[in-house]
Amino acid sequence: MASAVRRDGIGALYWGFFAFCMESFPYDIMELGSYGSMQDAREAALKRDDALGRRLAAVPSQALDMAIGAASGAAAVVVSMPFDVVKTYLQTHGSQVAAKAGGGVWGEAVAFASTGASMVRANGPGSLFVGLAPRLVQQVPSSTICWYVIEQCRELLEPYTKA
Repeated sequence: MASAVRRDGIGALYWGFFAFCMESFPYDIMELGSYGSMQDAREAALKRDDALGRRLAAVPSQALDMAIGAASGAAAVVVSMPFDVVKTYLQTHGSQVAAKAGGGVWGEAVAFASTGASMVRANGPGSLFVGLAPRLVQQVPSSTICWYVIEQCRELLEPYTKA
């Protein structure tokens, strides 16, 4: 760290932060948005008391929480995968790309865009989805557990949050 700061200034410690944000924002927005939408649809179906609502009522709420968490994690991975591939490339080839792109946030934005474009030119759009299966294997169980725990904590704390 010290040599990077001496050579390139304090900004050297933040190389890759733009790429991290470009991957994280789509992932988080998709996961939160899809989870909330699926939970809203679940609640609406339960209130309607139609055939779907009765079927959902028969399923333990914990199982539904886990299924919705898994689905939202999978959706988030698929949407954010191209950004993750470019971010990973920049993390592993950063010194080569940084020298061409320049410094600062603008340099990182240029590096991110040009890296993605060159990957597509060289190997087609599919190159932005390399590693999709391993990422799904990592993220879907994580999202499943995360949302299950959040919902269980919410249920436990709910009696204490009513006014």
